[in-house]
Amino acid sequence: MENEIESLLKKVNSILEKSDEIARLKGEKFNIFSILGLETKENQTHSNFIAALLNPKGNHGLGDKFLNLFYETLSQAITESEKNISIEKSNNQNIIDALKKDTIQVKTELSIGKVDYENKEGGRVDIAITGNSGKIFIENKIYAGDQYRQIERYSNKNTVVFYLKLNREPPDKSSSGNLKAGKDFFLLSYRNDIKKWLEKCQKEASDFPVVRETIKQYLILIKKLTGQLTYNEMTKKTHSLIIENINAANLIGNNLEAAKHEVRNDFFKRLREQLKESLNNNILVIFTESYNNKSSKWWYRITIKPTNWVKELYYLIEYNPSGIINYGIVIDNKEKITKSPFYNELKKVLADDFDENRWAWITKAYELFNFDDGFINDFYLKSENDKTSIVKEYSSKILSYVKKEESTIEKVNELYLKYFKS
Repeated sequence: MENEIESLLKKVNSILEKSDEIARLKGEKFNIFSILGLETKENQTHSNFIAALLNPKGNHGLGDKFLNLFYETLSQAITESEKNISIEKSNNQNIIDALKKDTIQVKTELSIGKVDYENKEGGRVDIAITGNSGKIFIENKIYAGDQYRQIERYSNKNTVVFYLKLNREPPDKSSSGNLKAGKDFFLLSYRNDIKKWLEKCQKEASDFPVVRETIKQYLILIKKLTGQLTYNEMTKKTHSLIIENINAANLIGNNLEAAKHEVRNDFFKRLREQLKESLNNNILVIFTESYNNKSSKWWYRITIKPTNWVKELYYLIEYNPSGIINYGIVIDNKEKITKSPFYNELKKVLADDFDENRWAWITKAYELFNFDDGFINDFYLKSENDKTSIVKEYSSKILSYVKKEESTIEKVNELYLKYFKS
């Protein structure tokens, strides 16, 4: 079996190398979004780019052509969903049809009021198409986790809500509550829905070379994020190899996630030790890992907190199944604190860094890096010295943040003690 596995891996690797060379020759390796480090920035890249195309008054110069193509995409998603769950045509399509005749506005991060978890209101909508006849709200998720009662908060009268992910996946129950996908809100995917829409947009922009090529670049990015920059011939060869070596392939598949876990676990343990070494003894640095049986994925967390802070408050560095490592400041029991005068005082202390939309996080969750398969492979093959250098680099970034927020977080700690017993 060992020889079979080794042989299978060598053959698949050979196919990948040939595919990689084809991509290089076609210029797919050169992508402006990748070069600028914007691949996974949900709002900065994806929401902004999609909204720019949707805007009839946008600088693309094609008026409402992209928007109308998008309406077709949304209508198809609604028709497919309602057909699948066998219900009569709802009012959702009527809202879209009415918006086609409206003068509309397209905005990103549209504020719909203060977050109120109890009454299921408020928040910031990633992409909003609004008119006199109704609204279309799109919650855009590349790798970020779901926010508490988010879909519930967006699903108001005269609003059609779409949940957009790389693949058509429903949100967590903590976000959607009792609402049903395909009835109360609808699922969209970058893999199919956005890709097909972009392909139509690219054809529509054939006489606008700059617009056309920019869409092409973004389309390549979407294919990369959804694993579609492979070629039919390569896929066929890989499928054949798997079938010919099915036992070896099964063994590899069964152990793949465990192997990735070992590398991630190693990185986080090294990061924790580096942080601990750099901080004084009055600051606790704790690493925890947990396995989610529902998603069959691992979560990794490092918490940093001085011993004199209240137990609910800490810095958090977190990797969840989205693939991104985020860091920021967290207060547990956020639902409780939103009902206290402490919450309004907290907003003043944190100012522009305050984030009321994420469950538990009170500051923006800053991205450390994308712990994807490429990083896993690269980190595993590094020498000990190189691994240490990489860990020090990210540790330094986190420590800079901790130092920058030191006085602010002390104020938050004092404020918490003022309103609550620790």
